Amino acid sequence: MDLADGINSIRLVATGQSGPNVDSLTVFGESIDSATPRFQGVTDDVNALDPGESNINLAASLAVGIVAITASDAIDASTVTTQTVRLIASGTGAPVAANVNTTGGFDSISLAPVEPLEPNTDYVLEINGVRNHDGELFVPIVRSFTTGTNAGEGAPDSAAFERSVVASGEGVAMLEFTPDQSKLYASTLDGKLLRWDLEPDGHLANKQTLVVEARQSFIGIAFDPVVENRIWIANNVGQAGSNNPNFSSKITYVDIAPGSEFAGEANDYVTGIPRSVRNHLTNGLEFGPDGALYVLNGSNTATGAPDGAWGFRPEAELSAAILRIDPTLPPPARWVRCNHRRSKRL
Repeated sequence: MDLADGINSIRLVATGQSGPNVDSLTVFGESIDSATPRFQGVTDDVNALDPGESNINLAASLAVGIVAITASDAIDASTVTTQTVRLIASGTGAPVAANVNTTGGFDSISLAPVEPLEPNTDYVLEINGVRNHDGELFVPIVRSFTTGTNAGEGAPDSAAFERSVVASGEGVAMLEFTPDQSKLYASTLDGKLLRWDLEPDGHLANKQTLVVEARQSFIGIAFDPVVENRIWIANNVGQAGSNNPNFSSKITYVDIAPGSEFAGEANDYVTGIPRSVRNHLTNGLEFGPDGALYVLNGSNTATGAPDGAWGFRPEAELSAAILRIDPTLPPPARWVRCNHRRSKRL
């Protein structure tokens, strides 16, 4: 048969002597050019998931990557829903309850079933209705597989905890106790520090908020082991958009004022650290036994080479790297800018 340009669907129905069978399969036929957004490669937790794959782990989650030509091909997260990304039990046709999401780089889709899958059961993954940042529809995919009997390693039966919500909607990125274990601090994705008093029974109380730098994304935080009440922050340009400026991340410290009022003075210590167009950021911080501050800095790419989903931004010397920073340098020597491909020692 001839297919028109665009996306076409064909419904196949198996028939027998008693008429049409209740089982049916929808197949999507494609007549597309190379610029049409499309998916590639379905994987479970470990391996590529080929069509008709069998013996899949009952606790598996699924991931689907995309073919990215430009940064605008990245997935529009608002179109990734339980209606556009579905896992269906073939025997009943019922959708499986699952959490669906995309990554910080909007370059893949994940589906995690709420409960383990049934053993020796056929399932179909369907993705239809997901769009990119330009509003273009990804070519739908259908992928079938069969589970085995391996349930994976579950949590021990003795694990138990009490859940208490102490912050909601804050965009918390990292948690850190003060050296004396009296307070819990949190960084947020909108440039704030939060803190709570730690009660003797382990509960948190007296939430306080310090707005340090609006429209920034704070990730890693670490308390200085030498300078009292100094907290170091991995400080990034906000996460919105898909063309964040390169060499815009920095390491900032805040000297927290003593007393009950939550106040402090912020100082940028290292600036011009490379960052990606999306959400690979300057990340975790940790002081080493040598007194230096170690920083985990994200990559500018997804797999090492420039690619469309990440704006074709190449790696720099300080991207995809662990940085070692001497926190004891006095001014002006401590003010180090890194915004060039070859960077001097920090």
